[in-house]
Formats: sequence, C-alpha cells, structure tokens
Amino acid sequence: MEKLAIVFPGMGYHADKPLLYYSKKMARSMGYKIIDLSYQGFPKPEKESEESMMQIFEIAKQQTEEQLKEIDGSKALDLLFLSKSVGTIVAVDYAYRHQLSPKFVLYTPLRETFRVMKQEKINAIAFHGTKDGWADTKILQQGCKEHDIPLHLIEQGNHSLESQDILYDIRKLQSVMQITHEFLLDNENH
Repeated sequence: MEKLAIVFPGMGYHADKPLLYYSKKMARSMGYKIIDLSYQGFPKPEKESEESMMQIFEIAKQQTEEQLKEIDGSKALDLLFLSKSVGTIVAVDYAYRHQLSPKFVLYTPLRETFRVMKQEKINAIAFHGTKDGWADTKILQQGCKEHDIPLHLIEQGNHSLESQDILYDIRKLQSVMQITHEFLLDNENH
C-alpha cells in the first residue's frame, strides 16, 4: 500500500461535512486510498468535563481498533491522518499505540489531544476557531507551541470553524483547504 489516509471524525462531525469531505477529496486526488472511520453510541458530552471527554475518547478508541483491525498502517509508504475534534485525540493515540508516524491534520483539536502526545514534535498542522466553545485558544496555542505544530486560527470560528457569515465561512474554508494542500505537498512521502 503506497498512500493511505485515515479519516478520524468528530462526534457529530462525520466525514461528509466540509472540513473532512474536502480534505479527503483532496487526499484522494493526490493518490491516497481513503478509509473513513465512523463512531456511534456516545453519551451526551459535557463541555467542561475532562472525564466526559475521556469516556467519549475511550468509546471512539475501541471503535477505531475494531474498524482498523485488518489494516496495517506501517505498510503504507505515505500515511496521513485527517482528524476532527475527538478524532484528533483518537488519531494521535492510535499512532502512538501502533508505533506509526503519519502526517496529522488536526481540525479543531481538543486540549486532551496534547495530553496523549508522547513525543515533543510530530508532523502536524492544526486549525482552531477563536470562538470554539469546546477548546480554549490559549491552551491550544500552548499545546501547539510545545509540540512545534503550526496552528492556524480562524477568527470568529466555532468548533466547526464556522461563524454567522456564510460567505466568510466559504472563504475561510477555501483558506483552510489551501493550507492543508500546501502541508500535504510539502510533506509528500514523509
């Protein structure tokens, strides 16, 4: 298997929503085989509760293991993890537990994403909305700085990187996809 992209969605943000839809379409056009993960059966999340988020993470982690049990990511010459929200925690954890070194695209990571990172530097890029109710901008800036991850802030963006202005959102989505594309091109076959 030469190029493989695995899509780690969020709780309510599945692979057919804009960030993941367009990034996986881009990856496919660059020759990646796409594997879409999906999650179900989450309890209602509590925004300020790390315990709640870690319970959701454990469910997603188990479902990821089940869905990827036949896949050996170490055989891919070029491995890419596209992830959103809780999927960013699962993607990073999965890579460490399976001793993989993929490229990571982290759309709206959570503070817990940085807590599961075992090494100082990973090959990643991150995007965060400044009005994201699920993650504090200062905490994400610090986590990205500690792990040398470029963080792209979307002003007024919520947890889906969207605002109340649809035309602004479309321009920002184009910008996010352009930056994602440049990241993939700059890291081709690494």
